[in-house]
Amino acid sequence: MMKKSPHLTIKDWSPQDKPREKMIAKGADALSNAELLAIIIGSGNVNETAVQLTQRLLNSIENRLEKLYKMPYETLLDWKGVGPAKAVKIKAAVEIAKRM
Repeated sequence: MMKKSPHLTIKDWSPQDKPREKMIAKGADALSNAELLAIIIGSGNVNETAVQLTQRLLNSIENRLEKLYKMPYETLLDWKGVGPAKAVKIKAAVEIAKRM
């Protein structure tokens, strides 16, 4: 039998605090960079939610999104909780932003 993780997951949050629901209710401007990025990556890891994971990543680059854009794919893979799928999603999102 699998043990349940002791930490709260986003599913445990109140609806007004969940990033997707918050975006629908209040618009994208109401979300932090970490919340927006969490929507893109879709999930966290065993120890942290997607929001916590993206907060940790963004805090390391002083919340400067241009640093995220310049960060190589391989460097993203060095982050605990970021595998190939999440790294590709992040790189695709920042590339779309650049093209805008």
